[in-house]
Amino acid sequence: MTGQPRHGEFASETVRLGNASRLYRLVVPSTVDLNQPAPLVIAFHGMLIDSKDVMPLYTQLNQTAQQHRFILVYPEAIAKSWGIAPKKVSNDQDPIFPIAIARENRDKYLREGHQVEYIEVAGLGHEWATRVNINDRIWNFFAR
Repeated sequence: MTGQPRHGEFASETVRLGNASRLYRLVVPSTVDLNQPAPLVIAFHGMLIDSKDVMPLYTQLNQTAQQHRFILVYPEAIAKSWGIAPKKVSNDQDPIFPIAIARENRDKYLREGHQVEYIEVAGLGHEWATRVNINDRIWNFFAR
């Protein structure tokens, strides 16, 4: 994106990182003041999900960005995976991503000194947790 800042959804942006070129969707809600710094939230998609097209519909994060006035980026992972080996995935009520791996990552980030808010929703499986208002809970974590 070049030129003056502007509001909108920019669905086919690319960034080059090393030898790889990554596709992403950039969302700059109309509520963001273009003359002031704004928070940036990066929404990493789940394994094998199309980030730039499916994630906005699936998560409804665009509406949360509009409400809380932050810029949102949906980057596309190389080979549709953010470094979690597909061979580690087995069925424990989530046929795509076992809870043990999520807990393992939570513990790793805590050991490294990162702030972590870990939320498990019983019986949810591999779905976005809209029924527990997860978008606002995510934003409140960032806003703190």
